[in-house]
Amino acid sequence: MKIGVFICHCGKNIAGTVDVKKVADEVKKNKLVTFSTDYMFMCSKSGQELIAQIIKETGIDRVVVGACTPKLHEKTFRRVLEKSQLNPFYLEFVNLREQNSWIHSDMELATMKAIDLVNGAIERAANLEAIDSTEYTVEKRALVVGAGVAGIQAALDLAEKDIEVVLIDIDATIGGYMAKLDKTFPTNDCSACILSPKMNDAFSHPNITVMTQTEVVSSERNGGNFEVELIQHPRFVDIDKCRSCYTCIGHCPVKKRPNKYFHGLGTTKAVFFPFAQSIPKAVVIDQDYCLYLKNREKGRDVCRRCEQNCPSGAINFSQEPINLTMNFGAVILATGFEDFDPSIIEEFNYGNSPDILTNSEFGFMFNVSGPTDGKLIKPSTEKPPKSVAFIQCVGSRDDIAGYCCNVGCMASLKHAYLTLKQYPDTQVYICYADMRTVGKGYEEYYKRIRQLGVRFVRGKPSQIDILPNGQLGVKVYDSAIEKLVILEVDMVALQVGMRPVKEASDIRLIFGVDPSSSEGKMVDYYKELHPKLEPVDTKAAGVYIAGCASSPKTITASVSEAKAAASSAASRLMTGKITLANNAALVTEETCVGCGACVEVCPFDAIELKGVIKRVAWVNPTVCKKCGTCTTVCPTGSMQLPHYRTIQIVPQIKGMTEKDLEVEES
Repeated sequence: MKIGVFICHCGKNIAGTVDVKKVADEVKKNKLVTFSTDYMFMCSKSGQELIAQIIKETGIDRVVVGACTPKLHEKTFRRVLEKSQLNPFYLEFVNLREQNSWIHSDMELATMKAIDLVNGAIERAANLEAIDSTEYTVEKRALVVGAGVAGIQAALDLAEKDIEVVLIDIDATIGGYMAKLDKTFPTNDCSACILSPKMNDAFSHPNITVMTQTEVVSSERNGGNFEVELIQHPRFVDIDKCRSCYTCIGHCPVKKRPNKYFHGLGTTKAVFFPFAQSIPKAVVIDQDYCLYLKNREKGRDVCRRCEQNCPSGAINFSQEPINLTMNFGAVILATGFEDFDPSIIEEFNYGNSPDILTNSEFGFMFNVSGPTDGKLIKPSTEKPPKSVAFIQCVGSRDDIAGYCCNVGCMASLKHAYLTLKQYPDTQVYICYADMRTVGKGYEEYYKRIRQLGVRFVRGKPSQIDILPNGQLGVKVYDSAIEKLVILEVDMVALQVGMRPVKEASDIRLIFGVDPSSSEGKMVDYYKELHPKLEPVDTKAAGVYIAGCASSPKTITASVSEAKAAASSAASRLMTGKITLANNAALVTEETCVGCGACVEVCPFDAIELKGVIKRVAWVNPTVCKKCGTCTTVCPTGSMQLPHYRTIQIVPQIKGMTEKDLEVEES
């Protein structure tokens, strides 16, 4: 056995605190080492070529690399070994950056620690075992969860690569939040004009199956695929028969159903279109408001006017929820966001006055397909407002949510522009902490809006009062003039923060995706595998994220992520197979007592108990992420993780401490 050691400077990331040359020289004295050197950037092309050259010239068959985190470059160096005809698991990677140089300032001590870490890695490398791999077939079909602009774009990109796609959404129409907007910043172009063609393309594409009112129930790994159970809730309308003639709506006697699609602004009938350009272009019946459906369980045959008057026979009250199970080779989560509920901030009086709205609700009024047919009105009087105040960062950048919503400043600027375009004499205020206009064309847009006469008040209001005269009193300390001011306005628009949709937590658990943070602020956003190098991948191989599923972002960023997610998914699907190393946790069945401790602690649900006469643990190799948690709780030592066995870990400790330890292999 011959071991080669390669120590990286990583510029000054490691060499700034560690004497890299000394480390390479000291470990060369280890009797197990055949070759040792240092190099400025081991991960560079020339660094990789150096390793390959030394393998060829010296015949080393184990490689120790001391560099940055293995999360970043372990795969890189494993490929070097593979190309050099060595088993990739004959690599031992030492983290000298995050676990040494970045956390120490004393060069002498950091260098001593580096020498100990590398010596431990050398002892471990001497006991590494070859690990082979297995191929699994992958179904050339993708599931896209969420049919907003990100989900639609991802579905279209995959479909154009001749990949079958199932695009689902919990709403009765596709389009998501963008479909509710009138204009988009910074160009003020028509939102529907951009999105509607894509909605139609997705619905009519031969490779895309669109399923609205559909949720994910469960998902199981099946080889390289996901066996996903879906449930589609009844629409009570046959979308293939519906002619969009509005006859049923005209005959429906229920008139006061809150328009849930536009967050409760305005009303609809019990049978309705979500909005004018909705896809599928078919009405939907709300069973919570339909007189027949509400009374059917009580044995009463009430109303049914829509069914009796539909000229195409599209109304179908016999529809039931549909459960179906399908296999997918990849999953893209584009679940979007929902608005923060500002009613918990009592001093802002949201919910106590119809004239205090969220900025989203305020913007829906400009939509010609929206609750007010495109006219901005003061809800309490249904007349044009003479003054409006936009309040920024409500439920953002505070104790409620420590992060920026990313779109709020530009959204308020856009709505200020649309207000003044409709009513030029309106007095518009924007109360802000900081105006964050960092995108392409955003700063220019900000300057244009300032020139329209919008008054910017630097401060966050402490109170919004409902005044006796019907107006609203906004108390705010303007730090620009160092004065407390009270703005008397007709309407207030609260720019609230973004939150993951309420279903996000369940979906995350179903597919085994980590939360963005372990607690608090961003817990139900989905965590990417690496924020820079793999921003749309997740720890669950084959599951990708796009749009606001991972964090608040603009339409532009959402579409960019969707295209990236589709590209990553296509890379997996186009080959029709995946290759996985056989390094999942292994069970010694002879000594396993079937206690189930490993099943309880596995964070990936990769372990189950099998057997009739004798129950033993079984590990699903396509689900196991090799975290080793199961090995720590096994009372009999029957669970072992290849590459991290006792015969490898104990010598590593010995190498670092220079102490002899007994090795007891189970």
